[in-house]
Amino acid sequence: MVRVPGDRLKQRAAAALFDVLEPIYFRGVLLPPFTMRRFVGEARWDFGGVDFRNTGRHLLEKLYDAGLRSDSQVLDIGSGCGRIAIPLTGVIGPSGRYAGLELSAPLVRWCSTHITPKYPQFQFVHCDLKNPFYNPNGHGDPLTYSFPFDDGAFDLLIASSVFTHLLPGIAVHYLEECARVLSPTGRLFSTFYIVEESIQSARSNLRFEHTFEEDARIADLEHPEAAVGYRLGWVIQGAAKAGLEIEPPVRWGTWSGRQNGYSGQDVLIFRKTK
Repeated sequence: MVRVPGDRLKQRAAAALFDVLEPIYFRGVLLPPFTMRRFVGEARWDFGGVDFRNTGRHLLEKLYDAGLRSDSQVLDIGSGCGRIAIPLTGVIGPSGRYAGLELSAPLVRWCSTHITPKYPQFQFVHCDLKNPFYNPNGHGDPLTYSFPFDDGAFDLLIASSVFTHLLPGIAVHYLEECARVLSPTGRLFSTFYIVEESIQSARSNLRFEHTFEEDARIADLEHPEAAVGYRLGWVIQGAAKAGLEIEPPVRWGTWSGRQNGYSGQDVLIFRKTK
């Protein structure tokens, strides 16, 4: 692990240096620039993206529980700079399809430039929605946005670290859109912060101390979308209205200190009810 000074100017210089050196040291490896990985939440100064790649592989293994196959028709909501898409290139064959839906235009361009030419069944779509963190200058309203895909077009939906940044009204709308584009036998693989058992993360760096619109718990009043937690009952109710139900069990994560958790965040797999 590289040690980087705390000064912001020096950190920016170090990040720029990472972006120059990584393609040289890791030639031929599908690895997004460090600045992009930081943008989507890579916490450490990780030269070579070890955490990025390990997390992608970890999520890939979990997707088999939601029915991942080589011919799966996959929609990755919040596809970022390819954390899940890159390992999926080794699974989804020519008879399958992957679509990544992402707020950040630079991330979409990188994926379209570096992944699609090698794997044409992988396509990336920019959704220009306003989001305080990831697309503050966006023009679309996420409360009314319709995913640009046909009804029932996908048999596997992925929403990793998506609902953890959505406030209640938008979260319900996204569940409705997920139900619309999901095939009758498909599955939605999604991650949440479920706050029944704890409002504090294991390392105490995340605390859902504040109630937001009665239904959500947030960690930061000034930036509500930074981290959003929900009661399990509220998620079940919202999903039911959208036409979805949880496929048991609830797969609890380690974020709240639970030992031997399924993943970092809590994972809910949904199926259609209508």
